[in-house]
Parts: sequence; structure tokens; C-alpha cells
Amino acid sequence: MKARGGGTEGPRARGVPVPKGRGFARREGFGAGDARRRPSDDRAQALVETALVLPLLLLLIVGLFDVGRAVWLSNTLATAVREGSR
Repeated sequence: MKARGGGTEGPRARGVPVPKGRGFARREGFGAGDARRRPSDDRAQALVETALVLPLLLLLIVGLFDVGRAVWLSNTLATAVREGSR
């Protein structure tokens, strides 16, 4: 018997029958509901995903602007103090 790994031979080369079809998920019955899914279900799923992700994305963008404004303000105050002490 050969050692495992290291070789490039697949199941066909070893003589193991490989079922034909669309892949593991279709052969084993995983995702069987996909064949019956309506286009409106896809649109509803996209809407829910957008509703979940959009607030987080907006919070991140607004937070970046806020941090940038705080850094600008800190720099402006430090420059004003430096100029005022001269």
C-alpha cells in the first residue's frame, strides 16, 4: 500500500469511481432549496443584508470623519498655543 499524500494522483487514477454531477453539494442534497428559490427571495435577502451592513458602514465612515476633525482641532490648538507663547 502506498503512503498517503505527496502524490498527484486523484481518485480516478486509483480506480475509485467518481460520481458525475454538479458537485458535492448537489450530489449530497445540500442546498436543495436553492432550486425552488424565487427571485423575490434573493431580493429580500439582499435587502436584509443591506439593512444589517449599512448602519455599520455609515458609523465607520462618520467615525473616520470625526477622528480626522479631532486631530485637525488638536493640531490647530497646539499651533495657536505655540504662536501665542512667542
